[in-house]
Amino acid sequence: MERTTRSFIALPLPEAATQSIEKLQRQLRRAMPSLRTPPPESVHLTLRFLGNLTQESLDSVSKSVLSVGLCTAPIALKICGFGAFPSPRRPRVVWLGLAPCPRLGKLALALDEALESCGIPGEQRPFRAHLTIGRVRNPSRKPEPLPELEAEPSGPGWVAAEMILFESRLGPAGARHIPLTRAPFAAPAEGSEQLKPFNRETDDDHGG
Repeated sequence: MERTTRSFIALPLPEAATQSIEKLQRQLRRAMPSLRTPPPESVHLTLRFLGNLTQESLDSVSKSVLSVGLCTAPIALKICGFGAFPSPRRPRVVWLGLAPCPRLGKLALALDEALESCGIPGEQRPFRAHLTIGRVRNPSRKPEPLPELEAEPSGPGWVAAEMILFESRLGPAGARHIPLTRAPFAAPAEGSEQLKPFNRETDDDHGG
């Protein structure tokens, strides 16, 4: 049987954003004992979850991701608000939102079109940009509603300058996210002299 790789495409977060996420996770765990939170450094802005792919498909996806990156300009992003799926009263997944950014939706659409050329069907649900910061254990039990916070969660703004094709390896301690292909955003942006791209100094073996 041919080996497959569990994979997804995402935007990495800068350290300042992961620090904000860690503080919020601590608050939420105190109010919601059943909430299981991932390491903040493993949180990403997922653009597309791909599931298990053969090496041949993965090679095609890698080329498509690089191609889309060449046509994409850096994108300014900012954490803004939070919520839960399916609802704040019966949370299963707790997420942070982002300030409205039409270009992020266009990027997701461009990825969808590129992936279809690799034989991967387009996403059926509309793209909703969010950062998953926790999941509720045993959600079938009496639900713990999202707590009311003193202030609406927000975080620092940053400029996304690349997207990454990740492998996701599941293990007893959770998923380990390994960068496979980095696709820099290479298209020029208006006012690009004011944008300071975020670049990790080293690859992070912990990968949203």
